[in-house]
Amino acid sequence: MVDSTEGSPDAWLRQGPAPKSWLKGGVDPDSPVGGRSWRPVPSGLAIFGGGGFVSNSDINTISCGSTANCTPNGFRPGFTAGAAFWIGPHIAVEGSYLKPLKISVDGTDQTYAFNTQFSADIITVVGKIGTQAGPTRLYGFGGMNYQRSDLTTKQNTGDFSYTVDEVTTLVPGGTQSLTFETRGWGWMFGGGVEIWVKPRFAIYGEVQRLKLNGTDTRGGEGILNDQMTSILIGARFAMKR
Repeated sequence: MVDSTEGSPDAWLRQGPAPKSWLKGGVDPDSPVGGRSWRPVPSGLAIFGGGGFVSNSDINTISCGSTANCTPNGFRPGFTAGAAFWIGPHIAVEGSYLKPLKISVDGTDQTYAFNTQFSADIITVVGKIGTQAGPTRLYGFGGMNYQRSDLTTKQNTGDFSYTVDEVTTLVPGGTQSLTFETRGWGWMFGGGVEIWVKPRFAIYGEVQRLKLNGTDTRGGEGILNDQMTSILIGARFAMKR
């Protein structure tokens, strides 16, 4: 097929019937010489991995309590990996694993010092809805998360004394350790964007909000009731185009 609509002829070669856009004087979107529309973003199975920053809303506050000299940590690194299956370009189901690094809270007072650490492993299952804009897919999601966490506090108490009727008594200090393990389901939602820089390779970024619920695995009365925010970036790889 020869196109001479622009004044100088261009030769386009294609095996099989000519696309309708050639016959109408347009340009085939799949042609290597360019086009007016983008290829559809990939459907089917895609795997991904990434990292970013994670923050809990209540763990730091609860761990510090009324201690004045307390040093919590806010945003900390986290890592994720998973797979999504797109049923067409607009609807998907996704499962992933999210691993935030430990929260470590240190506090001191006149007679004691403590360290509290919170460690969690989180599995997420969500449904996603997306739309394409050029090589980009914008999406939102919502679903459930299952968390397994450990909260460990170690407290060192120094020696102290008290006096009654002019008699002074020395009370030796010591170390106490408390471990609290919970598991449970909670909701989650968020949104993100993926840019398909290659037919099967994309970079992505997303924000998630998770509700972490849990009950004591040892049958105690303690519960976990917290919320987590994660900001993640990473790469996706489509298994087939």
